[in-house]
Amino acid sequence: MAACAGDYFGAAAAASALAALTFAFSGGQALGPVAAGYLAEITGDFSISYMVSGIAAFIAIGLALLLRPQKSV
Repeated sequence: MAACAGDYFGAAAAASALAALTFAFSGGQALGPVAAGYLAEITGDFSISYMVSGIAAFIAIGLALLLRPQKSV
C-alpha cells in the first residue's frame, strides 16, 4: 500500500495518503466486530453480518477496478 500511495499521490503526499488509508482501515477493524455483534444480537445469527461483509467486499473490488493505471514516466 505504501508503494501504491507513492504512485498515486507522489513522494510528497505519500505519507499523508498512507496515514489516511491506515486510519480508515483501523476504523473498519474497530467498528466491524461491534456492528456485526449488534446485528447478530438483533437477528439471532451472523448471516446478515456475513452478507453485509460480502457486499462490502464486492464494492471494494468494484472500486479497485475503477483505479486508473499510472502512466510511465
